[in-house]
Amino acid sequence: MKKYKYLSAIIALTFIFGCSSKTENSVIISEKIQSVEVFIQALGLDVRQVAFNANDSRMITNGGKGTTVWDMNAKREIKTFFNYEVYSMAISKSGRFLTIDSPAEEGAIKICDLEKMKIDSLQTSTEDNGLDYIGGITISDDDKLFAVDQNKIKIFDTGTMKLKTEIEFKEDHNIFNYRKKGMRFMPDSEDILTISSIRDSTFTEPNVVTEQGDLNISQIDSYSIDIWNIETKQPIFSYAFRSNYIYSWALSKDGKKIALLTIDNHLKMIDIVTSRETNHKIQAEGEISDLAIREDGRLTIAGEDGFIGYFYLENDSIETIETDVVSYFRSGRCYNLVSNDGNMVVFHSSSADQIILYDLRSGISSVLQDESESPAAAFYNIDSNINILTSKKSFKLHGSNLDSNDLNIGNRGYFSNQVSIENEETGVTEVIDTKLNKTVFSGRVEKENNYIYFSQNGKYAFSNLRDNEESPFNLRIVKLYGKNSAPVKLENSDGYFLSIRTFDNDTKAIISGLAHLNLGVWDIQTGRKLYELNEQSGNSEAFEFIEANMCLVSSRGLVKLYDLEKVKVIKTFSPKGYDGRYKDIRKITLSDDKKLFLTGDIDGLITLWDMEKENEIISFKRHKDWVSSIAFSPDGKHILSGSGNDKSVALSDIKTGKEIARFVTFADGEWIIMTPEGYFNASPNGAKYINVRVGSQVYSIDNFYEKYYDPAYVASVLQGKDVRPVTDIRQGVALPPEVKIISPENNSRSKTEDIEITISAKDMGGGIDEIRLYHNGKAIGEDTRGIKITPKNNESLKSYTVTLVDGKNIFKAIGFSSDRTESNPSEIIIKLLAPEKDISLFVLSVGINEYKNPALNLNYAEPDAKAIADFFKNNSEALFKKTGILDVYNDQATKEGILSKLKELQNTEPQDVVLIYLAGHGESLNEKWYFIPHELTYPEREEDVIAKAISSDELSNSIKNIKAQKVLMLIDACKSGAVLLAFRGFEDRKALSQLSRATGVHVVAASSKDQFAAEVKDLGHGVFTYTLLEGLNGKAASKGENITVRKLMGYIEEQLPEITKKYRQEAQYPVVDSKGMDFPLVKGK
Repeated sequence: MKKYKYLSAIIALTFIFGCSSKTENSVIISEKIQSVEVFIQALGLDVRQVAFNANDSRMITNGGKGTTVWDMNAKREIKTFFNYEVYSMAISKSGRFLTIDSPAEEGAIKICDLEKMKIDSLQTSTEDNGLDYIGGITISDDDKLFAVDQNKIKIFDTGTMKLKTEIEFKEDHNIFNYRKKGMRFMPDSEDILTISSIRDSTFTEPNVVTEQGDLNISQIDSYSIDIWNIETKQPIFSYAFRSNYIYSWALSKDGKKIALLTIDNHLKMIDIVTSRETNHKIQAEGEISDLAIREDGRLTIAGEDGFIGYFYLENDSIETIETDVVSYFRSGRCYNLVSNDGNMVVFHSSSADQIILYDLRSGISSVLQDESESPAAAFYNIDSNINILTSKKSFKLHGSNLDSNDLNIGNRGYFSNQVSIENEETGVTEVIDTKLNKTVFSGRVEKENNYIYFSQNGKYAFSNLRDNEESPFNLRIVKLYGKNSAPVKLENSDGYFLSIRTFDNDTKAIISGLAHLNLGVWDIQTGRKLYELNEQSGNSEAFEFIEANMCLVSSRGLVKLYDLEKVKVIKTFSPKGYDGRYKDIRKITLSDDKKLFLTGDIDGLITLWDMEKENEIISFKRHKDWVSSIAFSPDGKHILSGSGNDKSVALSDIKTGKEIARFVTFADGEWIIMTPEGYFNASPNGAKYINVRVGSQVYSIDNFYEKYYDPAYVASVLQGKDVRPVTDIRQGVALPPEVKIISPENNSRSKTEDIEITISAKDMGGGIDEIRLYHNGKAIGEDTRGIKITPKNNESLKSYTVTLVDGKNIFKAIGFSSDRTESNPSEIIIKLLAPEKDISLFVLSVGINEYKNPALNLNYAEPDAKAIADFFKNNSEALFKKTGILDVYNDQATKEGILSKLKELQNTEPQDVVLIYLAGHGESLNEKWYFIPHELTYPEREEDVIAKAISSDELSNSIKNIKAQKVLMLIDACKSGAVLLAFRGFEDRKALSQLSRATGVHVVAASSKDQFAAEVKDLGHGVFTYTLLEGLNGKAASKGENITVRKLMGYIEEQLPEITKKYRQEAQYPVVDSKGMDFPLVKGK
């Protein structure tokens, strides 16, 4: 194994969503080790405040659950500090220091060094009681000072945290404290700008010059803008004025102009140098809520209805920017904040916990944070597969993939394997057993809220209702799995609903409730409350029956076995080292043989207990928050646990407690499965939600794709197979290079088609193995003319000569370290000012029915390939000026013949569309995929495949050198070997996904294990091509809509498993990887 030079030695990683009570996951390699964490991107955190730092490289958001720091270049979360609800916050220009107030300690602030991840607390109040209110915080651009507003300006030294000086305010002045705090350090200065409201009735209007605009306001307030010298404690600039209520404000980058946005869309511009004031009216339909002064003199303005535009001061005109921001929000009012330079607008919802970033430079919307989609339950179904249930999706383990299905139950209720769905039009509620996929109840259920609760045995459902507005809530019980009966009201059941078990032949129910309540027992036939157990459950669902009247119950950190008939404690289970202090146990689960049981507590600790010996066998911390579900595997070898707050499900070894794998699912249907060593399998976009933080730098786990994306390894781990030795990501990774496109400038315009792109890659310790450039999503090949590489110390410069397409051209550069860790991207946009060009379509269709070795012959590869070529020959005129068909079949489909046709495609133009279709045999070897040409006679010989077949590397290099940027590759390949290796299908998935990623093109591949599975006589085609043609003929899009690549891919991904299962009783799952831009293939009909 090669060894590489590492920056500050080697970096060790700790999975914070895979916690352990032991130190086995922490491997010390060097004294200079950097702390690294792998964690889930912020999800489900409410957002009440947003702020940028001075150069817009960092953003902070805050709500009731925590404060999150964002890297705005990577568009990823760096760190969330939980349980900090704050009113004032600031982050330094360098991104190193975060300061927030501490409402729990009035007059105090928290200061975090984000490089060291060190938090200090400072009591800033000089009052004896320490109750000074903090109105705002600001940090100087050089990080040396920070200031707080406590009815006076207090300036502190950041390094020593000592008070440096104080500036007294007049009693009638209050610093502006609304959306943006009215205090900040001036750019590259220690002077402090303040905007204050004035309560003085003797206010005198200053002599000012006003232009363009009439205030025309009915309510006038008095304000003052002051710039303070902290040495003299006196203002070096003061400007008093009258205005209606100030809604927001902005300072120009050079610190010379201030824009004040007032209610009713009035705008006041103040020149600090000349004290000149101009007034304007923004004639927008909705309310403008924030703004920024751009370097070109325009203003970026944004409204809470999703509006974004440019405002021109010279004529008060507006240029509206069309965006799709509003489409992302599902509910709530849409608030916003404009970055200081006016190039970004952040929108956040008041109720949906969403953050959407719109980048005006690229015109692209990005979802930084979405609604939380926590696992409600994780369990093994009737065929021993893992099921994960959320409020919107059902996920089922298939090999090492998680197939998702919509439930759309919203918050209608869910528990274990049952869900309830209410038809809002009819009012009828259906209860569905997801294990059996069967409706077990249908009828009307009266309820006060939207929730329905289920008994543990699944035989009863409960709803919460009150008789009138003054009466308390009481549960109603409905019987499932049989003839519908009238609901029975349970008396005195207000607050009881968390967990319900029936016993004594289903005549009684034991129910837990809110923390202050004991467990209650009811007669469910009459609704009468029988008695209470003196065991406050602490919002717990932790009790489990072992016999008809024998029940395990959580009791203040202990577990007690109750005889419910005698209302008597039989056994008490105490954790090791129990001293009376405890953590609430939230879940209890019994093994099938009733010899063992599991508990999960409020801090994520899982404990395995011996029922007979009454002792703890093993205990380990698996989640960073409370355990919401826990289960034994059917073979008794593993533990499956879920946590609603850390949003993951973990699989653990029952003997050792070691984590085997972790499942994370998302509301949009994406998912990721990850081993502790860092190896993962994911849905096409699932990896984007997992972050890797190295110091204050943050990467996606996707940056480690080439080394750690390994579906075959994940599958073998999940199936308990003996696995090969692997590199452990926790042992350290080499930092990728720092990559930047240094010319031309971002957002520049060109009148010439050919330009030179120059990329700088700086070695950060892990070496520079490759620099790659993508143009509108597609990789540019190494054979492109004009590539120049210039090494310089630990920096390399690489230049490409590229041909621009009409309109917007997006260039993205990335670099790879020596161990193939990918850098964060650098992106620029260039606009070509030239007439639009015609678009042509080129189709390369390859089909091999007849091989040199007759034993390999197929039935439908050739006719399938001809059908694809014929389809586009007859259906392309509406979209394309010209259609070129390059086809090669049977004995012409040699390695040389196919590569020759691929080379012809290099003559295409950047605006053209290319479709490549390959039908024949395929093989995977050593993480590469190979297409078997006509002349290869012995595909079972690995050396022949490597030497004579067409590898995915060769395909990748050929595709990179195709000038056309819109490329779709379709592969229909049967296994050619006599024996299918256990995980060969997963090797296909990695190799073909890597092909898509390396080239920046769309890849859809169906790799079946034999000809029988791939070809169906009734269809007249292979199943993959039949599905493909069905989609192209209109089924992939709604009527009248164009059939685009992504619509076609979605159709194939959804329909191919269904069609193959229908005809061959075994679902075939395609490899679908989409890295390029979307584009139309067929005109809508």
